[in-house]
Amino acid sequence: MRFAPLGALAALAATAQPDQDASRPIGDTASAPAEMQAPVPGLPLPLGTAGLAEPEAADEVSDDDIETFAEIYVALERVARRYERAIAEADSEREAQEIQTRLQTDSLAILERHGWTPEKFNRVARILNARPDLAADALRRIDEER
Repeated sequence: MRFAPLGALAALAATAQPDQDASRPIGDTASAPAEMQAPVPGLPLPLGTAGLAEPEAADEVSDDDIETFAEIYVALERVARRYERAIAEADSEREAQEIQTRLQTDSLAILERHGWTPEKFNRVARILNARPDLAADALRRIDEER
């Protein structure tokens, strides 16, 4: 499993069908605000996404960081699922965009409640993507959080 950009969360909710496999790459996230372009739990990196899985020079993550990442991951999954149906049932593109904006706001609030920024989430996700041993630990913790 790879951890993908936070902007992908909004795209997932906008494009996911109830039976969609969450491990499949999702649509374009270019329309997401810049602060949402950070890795997100549970969403695969799009193929050919250069540099997102590269390790940061001399960066490490603590056990606390991995635990917090897992908590955020599960919370982001829950909020995305909550908005998926509303976006799919929106009567207009404008209504869908308004719902998507609320999803983004709620996603940023989750990070803030944990004292994290999208940049920190991005950094931890890149490290986890580059370190299979740490990724396995994060996935175990994510499963426990669920």
